[in-house]
Amino acid sequence: MNPSQETLSHKLQELDLLIGITEYDIETTLNNLRNGELDDQPCQEWGYEKLAFTFQESHENRQSAWGTHFGPRMTVPQDDGTLAEYPSIAAVSREALDYWAGRAERAKNPLMRERYAGLVWDLSMKTIQTRPPYSLSLVY
Repeated sequence: MNPSQETLSHKLQELDLLIGITEYDIETTLNNLRNGELDDQPCQEWGYEKLAFTFQESHENRQSAWGTHFGPRMTVPQDDGTLAEYPSIAAVSREALDYWAGRAERAKNPLMRERYAGLVWDLSMKTIQTRPPYSLSLVY
């Protein structure tokens, strides 16, 4: 079975307690929860978690092509001259932002709290044209 909410919740509790973990470690752990050979879909929360740790942070005070701190991990030119992005900013929904905002407040691991809060703070206006909750600025 692909990750259920219960399986994901248990794994997130384990990750919350780890010291010295990296975003890559978290992403790898989340990927390992999914069995691509099974037809059943993982829980929606797994998708939000995976997306959160797939975005690339900009470096050297530069913004992404979206005008945000977080951006796609890669872009690939298409035959029609457009760029395919992974992940796409279009994948960021109100539901994902709400989920990350809740995780930023509940998570204990500082790296995870900062990632969730940073995504909400950075992407809310760009994706859903809504200001992020002020309380997240205290985390980020």
